[in-house]
Amino acid sequence: MTGLLLQLLGLYTVLRGISATRTLFALPTFTASALTWLRSFPRRHPPPVTISGVGAIGSASAFGRASVRAALGPNPTLEDRVHVLEQNLASIDKYTVALQQQVDEAKYITKEALTKERLLRQTEVHSLSRKLELTETGGLDISLVGLVWLMVGLVMSTASYELAGLFHR
Repeated sequence: MTGLLLQLLGLYTVLRGISATRTLFALPTFTASALTWLRSFPRRHPPPVTISGVGAIGSASAFGRASVRAALGPNPTLEDRVHVLEQNLASIDKYTVALQQQVDEAKYITKEALTKERLLRQTEVHSLSRKLELTETGGLDISLVGLVWLMVGLVMSTASYELAGLFHR
């Protein structure tokens, strides 16, 4: 009976270590897993099932740009041509400044997003490292005690007559 008790204690200890690991990784309990498994079997008289489908088309977006250029009239003079070239150059300068502002803004947004992503990843890596450490080392003590109880119980239940003969001499 002592061997049986030690075997049961060993199994309970291992089960508790596994349960602690499941809790650490936010997995369902053994009871919840067993109930889910039992519910997965088909019923004797299953209820009728109705299937329906819905479709949707995602939104579409479009982008465009426009530019303004000064045009020459009929028979332009040299002064008119220079004036139109100056207007077009000023327009190109404004367009270039606007593009540079957009590039700078996109660079700033990207840099901020990368910084946030880096911080999030570092936090997640630290959290996962901690969980992995607890999984690999935290349950070892419980599992080791369970293993010892299981081995002693196994020896006592398997070799009970031999052990009894050793102690009654």
